[in-house]
Amino acid sequence: MFLACKLIYNALLLTLISSFLFVLTKLLIRSVSSKKEVKSMPRFPKIGLAVFLFSIAGVGGLTYLMGARARARISQRLEQLSFPYTVKINGKPTADPRSIVAALQFDDIPAHHSHPTKQLEVQIEDQKGSLTVILARDSERPSEYWVYSPEDDFTRGITTGHEIGQINAGIFSSY
Repeated sequence: MFLACKLIYNALLLTLISSFLFVLTKLLIRSVSSKKEVKSMPRFPKIGLAVFLFSIAGVGGLTYLMGARARARISQRLEQLSFPYTVKINGKPTADPRSIVAALQFDDIPAHHSHPTKQLEVQIEDQKGSLTVILARDSERPSEYWVYSPEDDFTRGITTGHEIGQINAGIFSSY
């Protein structure tokens, strides 16, 4: 299922780019053409615009869907942790792993004009395996963190992926 979503996402992204270029090219040709030629050309590339808008909706929808799936997977994994488990932040063991895991609960934080900054890598290991989550501190609110999942190809990190959610936890400010 994930591979199919990724393939559809990439196809929609390619369609989005190509339809944008098509519409842009048509508008440029129309603007530099003489007035006689403009009358013979279609007034506006309606099909290209429709494909462009459909692609935007598709990319946005799939971005939301894939982020929600990654968020659900991480939340489920955190709920299923079996004790004893260890938590490392940037490769260093933490003194209180339970409070770190408790702080990794997704919040509904309204969007604001900020961006992710300093990254923290949180690694959690138990008998079932390991879970790695990348947190990036918000540029405006120091207790807010953007969450990325390097295990999901779609959300691989700040520069190559999409954030899957946010958390509000001041506990990470000392790291």
